[in-house]
Amino acid sequence: MKGKWLSLIVLFCAISLSALIPPEYASMPLEQHPDLVSGVLENGLKYYIMYNPKPEKLIELRLLVDAGSINEDDDQLGLAHFTEHMCFNGTKNFPRSEMVEYLSSIGMGFHNGLNGGTGYDWTSYMFKLPTDDEAKLRKGISILSDIAWQVNFDPAEIERERGVIMEEWRLGQSAQQRVSDQVDLVRMAGSRYAVRNPIGTQENLKTFQHDSLIRYYRDWYRPDLQTVVIVGDYDPQKLELLIKEFFGVIPKRDNPRPKQSYPVPDHSEPRAVTVTDKEMPYSMVEATWKMDNIPVVDLGSYYNELKHDLFFTMFNARMSEISNQPNAPFAYAWGYNQSWLKGFGSSRFGSIAVEGRSEDCLQILLTELVRIRQHGFKAGEFERAKLSLIRDAETEVAQSSTQESRTLVNRILYGSLTGGNTILSPEMKENLIKGMLPEIDISEVNEIVDDMIKPQNLTISITGTEKEGLQYPDKNRILQIHAEVAASQVADYEDKTVDEPLIDKLPSPGKIVREETIQRSGIKKWVLSNGVSVYSKKTEFNADEVVLEATSPGGKAALNKRDYKAAEVVSS
Repeated sequence: MKGKWLSLIVLFCAISLSALIPPEYASMPLEQHPDLVSGVLENGLKYYIMYNPKPEKLIELRLLVDAGSINEDDDQLGLAHFTEHMCFNGTKNFPRSEMVEYLSSIGMGFHNGLNGGTGYDWTSYMFKLPTDDEAKLRKGISILSDIAWQVNFDPAEIERERGVIMEEWRLGQSAQQRVSDQVDLVRMAGSRYAVRNPIGTQENLKTFQHDSLIRYYRDWYRPDLQTVVIVGDYDPQKLELLIKEFFGVIPKRDNPRPKQSYPVPDHSEPRAVTVTDKEMPYSMVEATWKMDNIPVVDLGSYYNELKHDLFFTMFNARMSEISNQPNAPFAYAWGYNQSWLKGFGSSRFGSIAVEGRSEDCLQILLTELVRIRQHGFKAGEFERAKLSLIRDAETEVAQSSTQESRTLVNRILYGSLTGGNTILSPEMKENLIKGMLPEIDISEVNEIVDDMIKPQNLTISITGTEKEGLQYPDKNRILQIHAEVAASQVADYEDKTVDEPLIDKLPSPGKIVREETIQRSGIKKWVLSNGVSVYSKKTEFNADEVVLEATSPGGKAALNKRDYKAAEVVSS
């Protein structure tokens, strides 16, 4: 029945998706991954379970709480993050440090998977547990259950943790995080997100009352706002029974506090910001457009998502082509869609700039976006983009049997659940892509350009190393560059397709003059007639993949200035 349903979907794609999906097909829901066991307990808690044998005798667990710093009251700034810390400092059944000590004793402590994370919209807890000892498995799941509803909030532990978090404040976060926080203040200006950074404020962390912390936990740590995800080497039906046993006992909340949504308001004019930091290791230029978050849950939304995938594949190919030109101002560039926050989806375009050339980098980035808006994409690059997406889908299918549980659980959690997307199997993705792509016309991709590249809801940021003598364009200069490029008439893109062979004449082959096998590792060594040594080992880490690497004495440092850029291109 499953195969017949898949065939029907592909048939619908083939006969009806050429321009606009008819409503009766567009609203057809996507089928959830058939290996995923999911459900909702009577108390409202949701769960997702998947069997995966790699690594053996281990499961990855996640508890996702649908609340973060955005849900803090004015007297709770920083307390979503503080609550996350307190969840490791004692629960009803695991007082004080007993939880962490136990998990560390079975090799699953902070250095091997135990962690937590707090964002604007979500809080998550990450565990690993062995599956070859049922007692350890049950105890580990009971710990996660305790975090969900039975944290102690011992006054002495709160004060001890206050000192820990204040020390985090004193030491500061990474340079990248500090810079990102400053840019976000501009991107999110006018919204609640701009005043709800997860790290909070130093003043409130020093002075908050214990009741404010406990109120946050009681308001938002409740089963209707929680999801458990488990992926690993254990029977999903048995895991489902364990979830019902340990999480089904959590009482359903009577008269729960209503959750509010906090959209980021639109802005009609572009915004700009420049931020530097002495410890920032690189310069980055970004143009970010605020977009609506649209969950991918049916044929229509998947079809539209594919059009965006084609757009970004072609944009990234163009930027890669520019980066390989002599004297390019950036080494790497990107474009992608991101479901950033509940109130903030985005299209992000950026590049890592060569030191001192951020302005050149911005000029090229904006010029290419304007070129696409004025002229659209070309047939040749469109066909290459379709082939690239098909190849990526085939690779995902081929490698699905070798995926590790950590990769899968994070894909379910962050790739699907937080964005509201249906969790698809690699085979379903491949069928949908191969069925839909032939029916998408280049004009459909070009038609979405005006919705993505426009003056409204645009924030341009330049970040980099604060260094004597190093200059960056300020806000006014950034906006001036944007206005000049947007008003200019840009030449059309010339799609140069190279049909010639990479090497006109293949060299005469040599031969293997000596072979040996390194017994302990199983690595084979071949010595060639020209003196080159080749080491080879067959693995099963990733199916459908061969990794090649060549090294020799010397390096780019030994080259003269004229040959240096060519060496960078060859080695990139």
